[in-house]
Amino acid sequence: MKHSQHEKVLAITSYLWFIGLIIAFFLNKDNKSKFVTAHIKNMFGLVILWLIAISVNAYIHIIIGEFLFLFSIALWLLSVFNAFRGKVIIFPFFTEKFDEWFKFLD
Repeated sequence: MKHSQHEKVLAITSYLWFIGLIIAFFLNKDNKSKFVTAHIKNMFGLVILWLIAISVNAYIHIIIGEFLFLFSIALWLLSVFNAFRGKVIIFPFFTEKFDEWFKFLD
């Protein structure tokens, strides 16, 4: 499916951490796009994974925390690349769970 330039821009904007996520969410409210919504949910999940990585690093185990942090950064880079390409990447387990947990972002 071909996505409009506006949808691609909103999808890429959602990956600009907290501010971009909020901007993309509110700009997507009027003209709902499943493509943009999927990227918003994905980024919301990645932000939570990033916060978990920081917490694990600080309070539980530094190596596990660093691994989670690098894993979340790798997923983020892959997601941004696919937003540029106009595709929604499906991560095993994560995409399904993010879609299930973050229904309120629809």
